Amino acid sequence: MIWNLCIRRPVLTTVLFLVIFIFGIYGYNQMPVREYPDVDFPIVNVSVVLSGADPEVIETEVVEPLEEELNTIEGIKEITSTAREQVGIVTVEFELYRDVDLAAQDVRDRVTRARPDMADGIEEPIIRKVDPDAQSVMWIALTGNKRWDPVRITQYADNVIQDKLERLPGVGQILVGGERKYAVRIKLDPARLAAHHLTVQEVIKKIQAENVDIPAGRIESREREFLVKTEGQFSSAEPFNDMIITYRDGAPVRLADVGRAVDGVENDRNVARYKQQTAVGLGVVKQSDANLVEVVERIRKEMKTVAAQFPPGLEYDISSDDASYVKENINDLLTTIFMATGLVAIVILFFLGSVRGTLISAVAIPTSLLAGMAAIFFLGFSLNMLSLLALILVVGLVVDDAIVVLESCYRHMEYGAEAKPAARTGTTEIAFAAIANTLSLLAVFIPVAFMPGMIGRFFFEFGVTVAVTVVASNFTALTLTPMLCSRYLRSPAAEGKRPLLLRVSDGFFRTLEAIYRPLLDAVLKWRWITVAVAILIALTGFLFLNRLETEFAPSVDESQFMISYETVEGATVNFTENYGAKIEQILANTKEVRSFFMAIGMARQGPGKANEGISFVRLTHHSERKRSQEQIMQEVR
Repeated sequence: MIWNLCIRRPVLTTVLFLVIFIFGIYGYNQMPVREYPDVDFPIVNVSVVLSGADPEVIETEVVEPLEEELNTIEGIKEITSTAREQVGIVTVEFELYRDVDLAAQDVRDRVTRARPDMADGIEEPIIRKVDPDAQSVMWIALTGNKRWDPVRITQYADNVIQDKLERLPGVGQILVGGERKYAVRIKLDPARLAAHHLTVQEVIKKIQAENVDIPAGRIESREREFLVKTEGQFSSAEPFNDMIITYRDGAPVRLADVGRAVDGVENDRNVARYKQQTAVGLGVVKQSDANLVEVVERIRKEMKTVAAQFPPGLEYDISSDDASYVKENINDLLTTIFMATGLVAIVILFFLGSVRGTLISAVAIPTSLLAGMAAIFFLGFSLNMLSLLALILVVGLVVDDAIVVLESCYRHMEYGAEAKPAARTGTTEIAFAAIANTLSLLAVFIPVAFMPGMIGRFFFEFGVTVAVTVVASNFTALTLTPMLCSRYLRSPAAEGKRPLLLRVSDGFFRTLEAIYRPLLDAVLKWRWITVAVAILIALTGFLFLNRLETEFAPSVDESQFMISYETVEGATVNFTENYGAKIEQILANTKEVRSFFMAIGMARQGPGKANEGISFVRLTHHSERKRSQEQIMQEVR
């Protein structure tokens, strides 16, 4: 048997478990950290942009042709569509048995088929899998003094900061919110256009033809040559006003005759503010397999380096950060694991009354946990709330087999056997019982890992983590524990020299036995009453179970929340901004609010809407305030 080999070869056993320790620590340090397990949602989203189109045109010319083609894909559970100004969005949800990558490929094929039936002038359709990791995990707000207008801040963010942040390991993308890129805006006068018999389209074509750099070849001499560049693109608004659009009666008609060119921005339908000050936001999207906490720490460190080179007047601040909450949760869970391990060791010490026996049993806890950590690392799992919850749960389970093995060995030593024969015989007697106990636990937790539906996907890592850790604990109990017992466990002392702790625990158990014996006699004598009480308790439990509220995850205090608001359809940016200013004033007057970032018209699956706004609110840490996040949210609402 394997335990006999371990007893005969203690060095081999020690080296084996040192290797397990090393792999466990390595797996812990290398696993990505996230709030919940990585779950692929079988949902594919298609968004198509048609500039200038109203919702009715989007519905008939974009959405309906897409729906007709997408309906023929296998395994569709539901199709939902949205048609709004300039953007058509079709979301396809598949049955869970469909592989999301293959489903996305099918969607791409159908979208290609539908292209000829859709309106001319649409932009290239964007097809993406719904991925929770594609959301921004961190927002950085850039602000400046009066010298820094949004255009200048955007230029600095694009040319300097964005490139440096995107090169960091684990960073998938840097989004720029509230950006204002410089552009020349042409404002035409309809009356003047009509007077010169011109249309808007003619002006557009002329500008497109004239505002372009044209290669002009080179000039060659006997010994040198020179490249010739014709500068046809204008870098400011003023030269556009002198551009000749056409000729009427031999006289040139310039752009200034039918309108005027002014300095402006490409998109004036979005606004970003931080603490009621004009700002530009940088959103950090991490790669799907990256460590959330490490990515945010790299961003923070890099921003400190970049900020040291900021021009005068430019500042930055962290407006939202998902990693702080996740890191705090993970640390709390790890602290709980250490506390649970310590409490289990104290309980074992109280019941066994032997320091050596306690240490031998307690060694099984970190050994089994690290073995489970190594296993889930090689299975590709992450360090998240559910996997750590599984490890907390098994702290009390992994020590069971070790205690049973130790107690069996200890009993034989009490009868006068030597350490090695006692360890060998004691382990052989209970080995198959321990294996049966492990198999019964697997029968409970393995089905959790394979529950159907989306809940099953979330709890897959939980069930597998419990299963592999329990198996590791059984292996530890049948290998490491017998070896330690054969080497370090001692025979019980004489009755008069029993340790004080053992004498105290014996007295406690005698008292407990004196209380329990008459209670047990009464239960056995009045068994029908006992059964009736048990049934009554069970029915009461079911009654309260049906009245409990249900939710996917409990409400937690993350010290941050989000406000989303929408004004009337057709509202301008200025109208929405005025409404947002009132929200900002409420937040500014809430003492628990540390900072807030407001964005209007943010682009999400196409051009943003001028009547939609969003605000990311950060609160002071829950230890620094009396009210909970839920109470503050209710007051703000």
